[in-house]
This record gives sequence, C-alpha cells and structure tokens, in this order.
Amino acid sequence: HEVSEATTAFEREALMLANLVHPNLPAIYDYFYENQHWYLVMSFIEGTTLEEYLQSRGGRLPVEKVLPIGIQLCTVLGYLHKRQPPIIFRDLKLTNVMRTPERQLYLIDFGVARHFKHGKARDTMALGSPGYAAPEQYGRAQTTPLADIYSLGATLYTLLSGIDPSEAPFQFAPLHIPIYPDLNTLLMSMVENDAQKRPSSMSVVKQELQRIALGHSSQWAQHN
Repeated sequence: HEVSEATTAFEREALMLANLVHPNLPAIYDYFYENQHWYLVMSFIEGTTLEEYLQSRGGRLPVEKVLPIGIQLCTVLGYLHKRQPPIIFRDLKLTNVMRTPERQLYLIDFGVARHFKHGKARDTMALGSPGYAAPEQYGRAQTTPLADIYSLGATLYTLLSGIDPSEAPFQFAPLHIPIYPDLNTLLMSMVENDAQKRPSSMSVVKQELQRIALGHSSQWAQHN
C-alpha cells in the first residue's frame, strides 16, 4: 500500500512539473521506472539550499539579503497559484529552495503539492513540515494559496531571525527591525493562524516587499 501511494505521488509530481515553465522552477525532461525504482530527469541546479546558505552566513541574514529572496519566491508561488486549477506548493521551507551563485532561486520537491479543488471541505491527509505548515494543513480545512503565504512568512522569519519554527510551531515573536518596521508587520500578518487575516494573495505580499525594498534601495547588498 505504501509503495502504491509513493508511486502515485511520484507520478503526480512528475506530471505536474512537466507542465510548468518558470525561471524559478527546474525543467523536467523525463521520468522512468527501472529496477524497482522511479527516476526523475530534471535540470541540474548548481548551488545550495537556503538552509545551507543561511548556515554559511552565520545563521541569520540581513534584511537586504532577505527581501530579494522573498520577492523571487512570491513570483514563482504566484505563478503556481494562478494556474488553472491553482497549485498549492504546501511545503515551502529552507531545504526546498535552491540558490545558485547568481542568486537565482529554484523551488524543489513538489511531492506534497496539490491542485485546489473547489467545493472540497478539507484535505484528504495532513502534509507539510512542522513549523512551516499552516494550521489548516493539519486537517482543519482545505489548503488554499493562503497556506503558502503562511509558509513563506515562516521561511522569511527564519532567515531573518535564525529561529527554527519547528521548535515552537504557530508561535512567532515579533522581530525588532528598527529600520524596517513595516516588514515585521507584514511577516506577522503572513503567519496569522487565521488564514483570513493573512494577505489575500502572493501579489499583495510581493508588492509590499517591493515597496519596503524600494524605500531602502540604497542599502541593498550588491555582493554575495
């Protein structure tokens, strides 16, 4: 039964990715079964995960590094959400984002992504990573694009604070960011337990991140 479920999940991921074309997504060339194993042939991404990048930078990143990361992730997640039907990534976290030396980001591991189904009350099963997964991913309701907004908020919070959200799920203490007070306000709204209190879309989050960034454009980091 577990093998059957894993096979179905793998095929779903392969077919889903094969139909997506975006600068922040790896290209899928083929998938096949051989010697009792499934294989996915995709573009090679030279770089590190955001978790590895964070560790190499001392466990915390300055705002000027985090804002461009947030804007890129908003762009690709917004692309997924605008698909018909919308695709909910559902497992955004540091280890599922690759960063190249050129600062290009790639979403990887679509194993728990799903299509949004109108009229469905709740998800069949709870999936996601503790600390990053929104409350509704634990069976309370069907996950919507708002779940990805929560996960993005948790991811950016981790990059800025160095705090692992899995140590105290659903609890985010406000960050003290004197020069960027609006950023803390945005992050706290993104990780609201009540989905309806979060920003309404990735476009709204992206616009706010861009506004914050442009207001401090002279301080943006120019180097790795």
